[in-house]
Amino acid sequence: QILAQVKACHEHSIEKVEAGATEAQASAGSGGKIISKMLNAAIRMGKVARTKTKIGKGSVSVSSAAVELMLSKTLPDLKKYASNVHICILGAGKMSRLLLLALFSKNPDAYVTVVNRSVEKAQLMLEED
Repeated sequence: QILAQVKACHEHSIEKVEAGATEAQASAGSGGKIISKMLNAAIRMGKVARTKTKIGKGSVSVSSAAVELMLSKTLPDLKKYASNVHICILGAGKMSRLLLLALFSKNPDAYVTVVNRSVEKAQLMLEED
């Protein structure tokens, strides 16, 4: 996930800007040589980490890794008190949504509360999928 974001950032930083580009498009290509070298190094190191460690073997996202860690640390308690376990997710953005999907893939009956500044956005996230 993070490596894909770094790659996308690098691609954006080296894009050519067309005449008449929107304000959002105008930042494309503004990375420069130093940023380009730095992002290339980060991508190379990410690839090295994936091949030399077990990072690519199990979880492929921070969200699914977090759910797996939570379950591994709390599994004995969850078995004892499964009906009393409540999970709270702070925020209703992209990462929270990924966390929610990873959680429900492991435990579809999980009791989850989403806390967000916008109640509507939190409710919408819970109703999706």
